[in-house]
Amino acid sequence: MNKRKIFSYIFLTIILGVIPAGSWYYLRDGLRYRKERIGALNAFGNWGKDLQIKLINGKPFNADSIRGRFVVVSVFDPADSSDKNQIAASQQLQRFQNAFGPERPDIFCLSLPTPKSDSGLIAAYAKRYKANPKVWHIAQANDQISVLYDSLHLQQNAKAKDGIHDPYFTLVDNKFKIRNYYDATKVAEVNKMVEVISIIMPPKAVPSIKYRKPEER
Repeated sequence: MNKRKIFSYIFLTIILGVIPAGSWYYLRDGLRYRKERIGALNAFGNWGKDLQIKLINGKPFNADSIRGRFVVVSVFDPADSSDKNQIAASQQLQRFQNAFGPERPDIFCLSLPTPKSDSGLIAAYAKRYKANPKVWHIAQANDQISVLYDSLHLQQNAKAKDGIHDPYFTLVDNKFKIRNYYDATKVAEVNKMVEVISIIMPPKAVPSIKYRKPEER
């Protein structure tokens, strides 16, 4: 067997054997990763079906506002702007809104202030962290906030002390179900949350451009 035939045999072996096997392994590993991430989700009950609040811009915000969308819910105390955990959580929300942006209206954040919070302090919080109202919705304080906060079940399910000074993000899916809790002070935890959302709700494919012949225009 001459060198040319040996080279051809090696080349065909790589094309027909090694590359397909590597592709299969890569796809299998990716599928397993997706299953692990999705498998980590749970069902901690419903949230948001009775939602009836107003945002700081005065717009009403209710169950229809989140229907069919994924929502990252957080709780904050605008009167405690120096709390290091709250600062860390707010910075993570900034990362989140920058990662998804207004081009993904099916995914957004909702921050609930502590009940009876001063409206001026809430507005100052939104300005401090440059909250984009198209992505990061911040609620006014009202009587329903306590009910919404309690229904997150942070102490019971996330083992949080109060969910404010040890903040957690609550992931609510597009069917009003609480799917998981993520430590808002840890970058790795927030990255997991972003990965899960990206896997379950990937960006919609950009439609292909169809060219028409001049006589068809």
